[in-house]
Amino acid sequence: MADDEKKRQADLKSARSQKSYKEQQLSAAKKKNAEIDRKVSRLESARSKIKTQRSNYSDIKRETRSELKDKLHWKGQQNSLYKSNGETLKTEDENYYNGLGNILRAIDDEIVRLNNQRYSESWLAQLGRDIYNLGVKIRKLLTF
Repeated sequence: MADDEKKRQADLKSARSQKSYKEQQLSAAKKKNAEIDRKVSRLESARSKIKTQRSNYSDIKRETRSELKDKLHWKGQQNSLYKSNGETLKTEDENYYNGLGNILRAIDDEIVRLNNQRYSESWLAQLGRDIYNLGVKIRKLLTF
C-alpha cells in the first residue's frame, strides 16, 4: 500500500509540475499574441493614413494637371522652363506615388506575416486542453 501511495504522490507532483509549466507556456503565448495584436493595430492605422495620403496626392495631381493644361499655350522662356522641369516633376510625382504604394504593400505583407505567426500557433488550443486534462488528473489523484 505504501508503494501505491508513493506512486500516487509522484504522479501528483509530476502532474502539478506539468500543469504549471503548460500554464506558463500559455501565459507567454497570450502575451506574444497581445503584442502581435498591438503591432497589427499600429500597422493598420499607418496603412489607413498612408492610403488617405496617397488618395489625397492623387486628387492634387489630377487638379494640377487640369491647371497645367491651361498653360499649354505658353511660349518662349515659360514654355522652355515648363518643358525642362515638367519631365522631372512628372518623374518625381510617379516616384512619390509609387513609393507610397510600395509602403502600403510592405505594410500589408507585414500584417499577413504577423497574422500567420499568430494563427500558426494552433498549439495554444492544445495547451489549453493539456492544462484542463492535467487538472482533471490532479483532482482524480487527490480524491483517489
